Amino acid sequence: MRELSGNGGNVYVNSIYERYLPRGCVKPSPDAAFEEREMWIRAKYEHKAFTIPLFATEEREWAAARKG
Repeated sequence: MRELSGNGGNVYVNSIYERYLPRGCVKPSPDAAFEEREMWIRAKYEHKAFTIPLFATEEREWAAARKG
């Protein structure tokens, strides 16, 4: 895990977990509301909503992930 520490590891992990962001999907900033950041984290890690291309269903999948 040492090789994933620091900014380089974060960039690598994000390249996997944020590879296929749906159109219109904007990553919340660090100063965004807690609820907004929590929704993003759950969609990203629990639902893995951004790891595969969703093509025609991407907006529907993003909406489902946001609802939890």
